[in-house]
Amino acid sequence: MLESLARTDVPSFWKAAQEISGHCDPFMLFRVLSTAFRIKNKDNQSWDFLLSIIPSQSRWLLDYVLPCVKENERTAKISSLRGKVHDAAQRFFLALLLNVPTREELLKLVAERFPGQAPAVSDPSLAGGYFSGKEIHNSCCFSRFPRVPIAMPSTYHNHFPM
Repeated sequence: MLESLARTDVPSFWKAAQEISGHCDPFMLFRVLSTAFRIKNKDNQSWDFLLSIIPSQSRWLLDYVLPCVKENERTAKISSLRGKVHDAAQRFFLALLLNVPTREELLKLVAERFPGQAPAVSDPSLAGGYFSGKEIHNSCCFSRFPRVPIAMPSTYHNHFPM
């Protein structure tokens, strides 16, 4: 029901989310916050208000629930982008973003896949057309990997003939 309200009637969703979050168990709180997090950019004020009205006896849960909600959204965005990308090197990179926990491990795996090549580009504007800046900024959460590489080596086509 909440998902449908979030898609069809956002003001009613926020009202229901406020009512539910005041009287629910931890699992339902997670569901409400997950749905609200997806639409919070459209209404940050309602998101902030929702967080502020969570009862004091449940507030400790936010330390655990909010990181999970953020990670689920990050994973969903990258997975969605993987469904749109068909280039093998780009899909490899997105798979790394989904599955590798640290920047150092990610760089190591890129270096193994493309030996002898410089694996990192720190600035999305330097991605050389492999990803458009809009795709990267709208679809991926790079806060998990500050200065993460966003492009494969310029010779990746040698490894993946088109």
